[in-house]
Amino acid sequence: MTDPFTEREVRLGDAFDELDAHLDELAAMLQDADSETASAQALLRRANETEARLSGVAWLIEEYGEDATVTVTGLGAGDFARVEDRVATIRAQSDEPGGVPGSKRNVVAAAGLVDAPFLDLDEDASERQQFKQKLGAVGSDQLPVGVTKWLEHLVNEESSIEGNWTPLSERLAASSED
Repeated sequence: MTDPFTEREVRLGDAFDELDAHLDELAAMLQDADSETASAQALLRRANETEARLSGVAWLIEEYGEDATVTVTGLGAGDFARVEDRVATIRAQSDEPGGVPGSKRNVVAAAGLVDAPFLDLDEDASERQQFKQKLGAVGSDQLPVGVTKWLEHLVNEESSIEGNWTPLSERLAASSED
C-alpha cells in the first residue's frame, strides 16, 4: 500500500499572496451578504480565520523573509488517533478545568510539521523526542497563534485525499459565483 500523503513545501511569499487574495474574495462576498443570516456569520468566521492565518504568515515573512519555506505532511488515521491521545493527556495534566485551549491545534501542527525556519530539530533525537521539539516550537509563547493556525490548516489540507468528487471548497466557490 502506498502512502497517500506527500510532503508539501510552501514558500512564505506564495502563501501570503494566496491568503491575501482569498481574504479579498471573502471580503467581497461579505459586502454582498445579509449580515443577519447564518451563512453571513459563517462567512465572517471564515474571513476571520483566514485573516489570522495571514497574520501568522506575515509574521514569518518579517522574521525569515518571503523566500523561506515551511514543509508539512498530511496525517493518517493512526496519526490522528495519536493526536487525540496526546491532547487527552495534555488536558488531563492541566490544572485548569477544560484543559489547555488550542492544544489540539498545536498537536496537529506539530504532528504534520516537517521543517520550518523556526524549527531546530536534533537530528540524532528519537522520533518521539523530535515530536516533543516540534510541539515545543509550535506551542512556544514566542510564536504568534496565527502561525500555528496556518500550520494546522496546511496539515489538514494535506490530510485530505482527492478523489472522484468535487471538494466542498470548489462547491462553495461555484455557488458564490452564481
